Amino acid sequence: RQAAIRMQSANQLRQLTLAVHQAADADAGTLPGSGDLFTFIGSEEKQGVSPFFALRAYLGDEPQTMVDMKVAGRTWRWRKIFWSPADPTTRFLDPNSGNHQSRYPSSYSANILAFQGYRPSLAANFPDGLSNTLCFAERYAMLPQDQYIQGRNDPSQWLVYDCGDWTPPIFGIALGSRRSTFADPAWKDVVPVTTGYPPVSRASVPGVTFSVLPKPETADSKQLQALHHAGLLVALMDGSVRTIRPSVSEQVFWGMTTRDGGEVGSD
Repeated sequence: RQAAIRMQSANQLRQLTLAVHQAADADAGTLPGSGDLFTFIGSEEKQGVSPFFALRAYLGDEPQTMVDMKVAGRTWRWRKIFWSPADPTTRFLDPNSGNHQSRYPSSYSANILAFQGYRPSLAANFPDGLSNTLCFAERYAMLPQDQYIQGRNDPSQWLVYDCGDWTPPIFGIALGSRRSTFADPAWKDVVPVTTGYPPVSRASVPGVTFSVLPKPETADSKQLQALHHAGLLVALMDGSVRTIRPSVSEQVFWGMTTRDGGEVGSD
């Protein structure tokens, strides 16, 4: 059963990443979504746009991809491709909660270091190679955020990882959500720090990669959460899907997060 769940989630990650390539092919090779880390107000073409929402046109017909999720005794209608079947936190979502309603929850986060900047190009902006760069990763769709709100044991107060959001933290905090990203410096996530020659990337918090099946109420929101004992399910920019083992070295993991760090051994 666990193998089947992992395969279903891997297939969803693969569809998302293939949709990235389809969107890029339709737009002169540039990635869907745009805007730098903090962009919100500005000219329309430079505002931050969630890559997830930019992919909707490439993810199939609505009737085939929508699902009525029974959550907290109520119904939440949303695209099932954004919810991992291994994610236990989706059962806590409440469509009638003021903190959750109108959110677009996702069990998958985008590597912001791959998508940041104005119209990054698949061909030109990934010197490390598409097969060496993380695109999406599985994680919990919602988690407590103690530094902003109280209620670690009250899921109705947890922040939702919102795949429709691409705004700076000040807006997310007020609305009960944050953008569905990882290695995001704007949200004070753990990020890669690249130093030396030849260059090596390590975590901004020494020793951190990701946690494996932590309890949602005690999970660290600043790092990814693997939803399987085998490790972290990820999609790379070339469209392949892999499981990163918990034993992965810090240097290899964070070398895969950068797109142009030039790290030795990142493959």
